[in-house]
Amino acid sequence: MNQLFLGLLSILVTTNLSSQCYPDRHSTSVRDGWISCNIKSSPNPARSYTHWIEYDFGTTQNIDGIKIWNSNLPDFEDVAIRELAIDISPDGENWVDLGVFELSEHQPDVLYQGEEVGLSESFRAQKVLFTAISTYGAQCAGLAEVKFSLGNTSTSTDDVKEWAYSVFPNPTSDFINIIIEEPEFNIDSYEIINLKGQILTRIKESGSNFSIDMSGYPSGAYVLKINGDNRNLITDKIHIVHP
Repeated sequence: MNQLFLGLLSILVTTNLSSQCYPDRHSTSVRDGWISCNIKSSPNPARSYTHWIEYDFGTTQNIDGIKIWNSNLPDFEDVAIRELAIDISPDGENWVDLGVFELSEHQPDVLYQGEEVGLSESFRAQKVLFTAISTYGAQCAGLAEVKFSLGNTSTSTDDVKEWAYSVFPNPTSDFINIIIEEPEFNIDSYEIINLKGQILTRIKESGSNFSIDMSGYPSGAYVLKINGDNRNLITDKIHIVHP
């Protein structure tokens, strides 16, 4: 993980909880958390050298929610993350920025129940990347525990790439043409995203045969993201080359 670990970060991938008074309580032991004190190069080039932790599910998963227990180790409360950036990779290669989320500070307490990340909607991802933007005072950054709630279905990365679609010409200097041939893919919108994860263009469009004018963008690599109202997702990397 290219990080300094103190113990093991618990990752619970489940949608069911046992019945007890405090079903989501956790340990405040230093052995049961993650702390990074050495910044390393991020898997997402847009994040540069940071404190980060990446989760790779191996296959693309439908993720309905994320619950986080911030670091609350005795005498180490200030390593808790204040601002947390979350990036997702639907295909294991390209990254999409979900935003920066503020986490609460919490005193050491084994009955601490954690907090839900305020996601606007569910998403599909093979990888999820957490990046510490700021902490509650320390140079190190840490989390106690993370839980992902998964949907009822999942598919492999290869399955995602099997959607019948075409993007051409690529590279281009002006327009790209997009053709979706898969009838089950109900299109909601198209997005052009730079490699920093910033959304440059969002077009509300349901057509399966569509063109986007790219002539105003500088030469370089971009990510085309196609959103579907049934939560399906296509991403593809496009290149702009001006004479």
